Amino acid sequence: MRHSTALELMDQPELVSRKEMVGALAGLRRVNRLLGGRRVLLDALAPFFAKAGARTAENPIRICDIGTGAGDLPIVVAQHARNHFIPIRITAVELNGDLCAAARGSCAGFPEIEVLCEDARERLRDKFDVVTASLFLHHFQPHEVIEWIRLMDAAAGIGWVVNDLERHPLAYAGIKIVGPLLCRNRVFLHDAPLSVRRSYTCAEWLRCAEGAGVGTARIRRCWPWRVALTRG
Repeated sequence: MRHSTALELMDQPELVSRKEMVGALAGLRRVNRLLGGRRVLLDALAPFFAKAGARTAENPIRICDIGTGAGDLPIVVAQHARNHFIPIRITAVELNGDLCAAARGSCAGFPEIEVLCEDARERLRDKFDVVTASLFLHHFQPHEVIEWIRLMDAAAGIGWVVNDLERHPLAYAGIKIVGPLLCRNRVFLHDAPLSVRRSYTCAEWLRCAEGAGVGTARIRRCWPWRVALTRG
């Protein structure tokens, strides 16, 4: 399947109402819950948490989640950390104002999560232990993905995680079939299959990491058609 450069509706907010934009988040949350996004991220973070060693409330593991969208994955990470008595502090960054407002509402019960409405490039000037990007980098062209990986690597003291999709015909066919069962939102139904076409193969993800010159990155294929690209 050839890589697509067509824009998703989520990347064209002038064409989407606030109600539609927020409604699409329900589909994204279901995708992460039912199609492996949560598991991929937690499994990828586990060795980083171990590497961080014992922490305290005054010295928590600092995580930056870029392109946080609905903020559902920071909540999953925060709940996991609470269950395992791991002190963390998550900075969730989202540029879209409507999505940011929705994420703040979702994260209201988690004081360990701070949701910021800004360009993640600016926030990555700060230093964190771990940087995560979930279903975010496939929105960009390869040269932009390379630059994002460079920024993530420079900001992450322990390591970073790209939790995203693998471009594959079966993944495309699968989301075309399953998508309407997950969400009937117009934006979601348009963007979900296009996200697969805009994403990268495992070899292409690795080439982006190599192009960023950040050292040896690892990729793990996760069913169904998710990938975890990590370094650290």
